[in-house]
Amino acid sequence: RLKLIKCALFDKVGKMDFYASTVSSSSCLVPSGTFNVPTGHLTRHPTIIFNKIEVECITLDYFVKSNNIKIIDYIWSDVNGAEKKLIGGGLEALNKCTKYLQLENMLDLLWEDKPTEVELLSMLPNFEFIERIDHNIILKNKFL
Repeated sequence: RLKLIKCALFDKVGKMDFYASTVSSSSCLVPSGTFNVPTGHLTRHPTIIFNKIEVECITLDYFVKSNNIKIIDYIWSDVNGAEKKLIGGGLEALNKCTKYLQLENMLDLLWEDKPTEVELLSMLPNFEFIERIDHNIILKNKFL
């Protein structure tokens, strides 16, 4: 019942620059990536190297509409500072059919243009803060 869709969620449809990480074999960290330019991440984890690549992108709204999705119980998002882009391309889907949303929100400034918790909450007025677990915030849609 699973279908792999080889694209990323963004606030636009098309090819976008993405920063994909690689790590040395001696590192205990795992590869990751983001649409935002790594800044503080390079200082905090100097063994990680980021390569800029192009990836195909769609919006969450497009994905939900094109797959006729009526309800999303839970979104667990880990987009490494690119939360504004995810939300910007998915406001309709988030507001109309998403019950719960988990956003990674590290307090460190690891990525350029990383939103604060206050910024995220202001972008999502239909959601209420439930709790913070480590570097994640859990939000609940007030209307679903």
